[in-house]
Amino acid sequence: MKSTATCQRCQWLRAFLAMGFALIALIGMQPEAAQIVASMMPAPLALAVGGMFLGSLAFFFRLWVWVRITKAG
Repeated sequence: MKSTATCQRCQWLRAFLAMGFALIALIGMQPEAAQIVASMMPAPLALAVGGMFLGSLAFFFRLWVWVRITKAG
């Protein structure tokens, strides 16, 4: 028999898509509220720079861990 249980990644994806569709529907119904929420968001450039900075930090941390593991083994 096949298992009907879904993996955790699938559950996260389904929740993300459901929230995204709900957000799109709410924005379509209430554009004034969407403008208020959009005004609280940072600029796209700030988000991009923050993403690159956090990605760089994660890369160097993982590199540091990998170097320590390879030296120990």
